[in-house]
Amino acid sequence: HETRFLSMRCSKLLEQAMKVWKGGELKFIYIQKILNAPQNQQDPSVLLTCTLEVLNILLTYQPKEFIVKHIDEIKTILSKCYHLPNLSIRKGLCGVVSKIVKALP
Repeated sequence: HETRFLSMRCSKLLEQAMKVWKGGELKFIYIQKILNAPQNQQDPSVLLTCTLEVLNILLTYQPKEFIVKHIDEIKTILSKCYHLPNLSIRKGLCGVVSKIVKALP
């Protein structure tokens, strides 16, 4: 519960920062380091849900060139999510894929 609250708060802060920092770009290496770190927990759902939230926020405020430039990193993140039945992950996955399809018809 506390983790979810912190995640929501951080997501709101990131969204506010992206509104102010137009054209700002988050480095995917940071996300990759988190995703590739050894997991202390068996269920990666929280980490993947947060990662998808961050990606959804970024894709909302970035131009389509951002997607083209980082498509390999985005595919890596998405590939870690496809097989998981978690509803939060599915919702985040649908949001990301929807934004990609709209940006790159």
